[in-house]
Amino acid sequence: IAEGTIITELKKGKFEYKETVKKMIEPVKNSDFEGYSDKGVYFSSSKKHNEMLDGGLCDTTYYITDEKGNRELCKVNNNFYGIFKGIYEGDLIVGFDGGLEKEEEADWRFSIHRIGANGGEIICKGIGWKLMETQIIGDSLVYYIGNDEKGVGILNKCNLKTKETEEIVKYKYKENEQGELLQGKRVYALDGFKDGVIFRIEIADKKGKDVEESRKWETLYYDLNDKSLTELPIKHERTANYIGGDKDCVIIGDIDVDNTTDNIGTMYLKKEDGSYANIILPEIESCDDIKKGIRISDSIIGLLAGGKVYLLDYKKGSYEIINGYGMFEQDRIVIKENNEVHIYENFK
Repeated sequence: IAEGTIITELKKGKFEYKETVKKMIEPVKNSDFEGYSDKGVYFSSSKKHNEMLDGGLCDTTYYITDEKGNRELCKVNNNFYGIFKGIYEGDLIVGFDGGLEKEEEADWRFSIHRIGANGGEIICKGIGWKLMETQIIGDSLVYYIGNDEKGVGILNKCNLKTKETEEIVKYKYKENEQGELLQGKRVYALDGFKDGVIFRIEIADKKGKDVEESRKWETLYYDLNDKSLTELPIKHERTANYIGGDKDCVIIGDIDVDNTTDNIGTMYLKKEDGSYANIILPEIESCDDIKKGIRISDSIIGLLAGGKVYLLDYKKGSYEIINGYGMFEQDRIVIKENNEVHIYENFK
C-alpha cells in the first residue's frame, strides 16, 4: 500500500450489497443450523449418551434440506463436542473432540469430517493429539495439533482437493499443570485470507523467570503455494486469540481478561517500506471475539466477531456492521434468523 493511501481510522459507512432471504425447514425438531450453500441447508441433531457413565458423549446426525426435501446424510458417533465448522465448495467441514463414523473403529482423540449431499467422510484424525486450532484457507484445511505428553505441536495443511497432508512447522514445548508455556514454542492462533496462513507463535524460556516475563510473540506468514515461511515485523505483545489476513492486511483480536476493554481488534496495514501501521477496529468489544476473516474484494474484508459481521474497506476507511451470528461461504455471508437464512453477496 502506498504511503499516502494508509488510512488512520475507520468511519462508519454503508456498503452496497445484495441480500437474499430464503426460508428454512428443520428436518427434525430442535435441530441445529450448521451452514448454508448452493447445495442446501445443513442441520444437525445430537443425542447424548448416559452422562453418568461417559461424561457427555454424543451421537450427532447431519441432515440437508434442498430441492429434494429433507434427508439424513451421516452420523458422527462418540463425540464430546464440536471444535470447528465451516463451508468448502458447498460441503460442511466439522471438527470434533472424538468422533467416529463407525462404532467399531478406534477411539480417535480428534476427527475432522467433510459432509456433503452424498454423505460424509473423515478427512483427518488422530490418537493422542488434541486439535487446538483449525481454519479453512483457500483450498487447504490448516490445523494445529498438540501432544502434551510428547511435548510436540505440529501445524499441518490438508489439501481439500487431493486429501494430501503436509507438515508446515513442528515445535517442541513444555508447559505446567495450568497450561502455561514454560519452554519452547507453540502456535497460539491462525487464519488466512486465501493463499497463505498467518499464525502467532508463543515463545518461552522460563529459566527461573516469571512465566509472563519469559513470554514473547512472533507473527509468521506461510505461503500455501510456494511453501515459504516469513516472519512479519509486527510487534503485538498483548495476548490474542485470533490472527488472520495476508501480508498486506493483518487482523489481530485480543483476549480481554478483565472484560474491561471496548476495542480488542487491531488491523495492521503494510507500508511501502515494509513496516506496518496499526489501526484500532471500532465497536469490537471484549465479548466480541473475532472468529474468522476473509478477503471479499481487493479492499473489503469481512470479519465474524461475536454476534455480528463486520465489513471494512481499508482503502476507503469505512466499516459497516451486520447484526447476527454469521458464516462465510466463499465470499458470501450467511446469517440465520429464526426460520430464514439471509445471504449477503456482491459487496461494493
